[in-house]
Amino acid sequence: LILIGFEIDLNAISATLPSYKKIELIQHLHQFNGKKYWWTLHKFQQLAGWCEWSFNIFLLLKLGLSVIYEKILEKDKPLVHLHINNDIIHKLTWMMDHMENLPGLLFYKSLDFN
Repeated sequence: LILIGFEIDLNAISATLPSYKKIELIQHLHQFNGKKYWWTLHKFQQLAGWCEWSFNIFLLLKLGLSVIYEKILEKDKPLVHLHINNDIIHKLTWMMDHMENLPGLLFYKSLDFN
């Protein structure tokens, strides 16, 4: 069952990103992440929004986005160029590594109610 873009497994009582969405997000993070890269404020905001959506499933990865919000703080011109720094590279790499291995959100740790 797909609900607001998340794959819901009613038998396992769990939710995750569909595999193609997870791969797409990881690829986008990888493309965004690189020394000597720069992106517009608008692209930073797009990335932050996409990551925020995924945090509905990957709750523990929220910490990885703090450096993006630091970077865009008090910026208001959508086409201004912002450079990727080492902190961003480190945090986005951390997010990608964990996102690849996280199973999703389990609503119950145990299904045995006895």
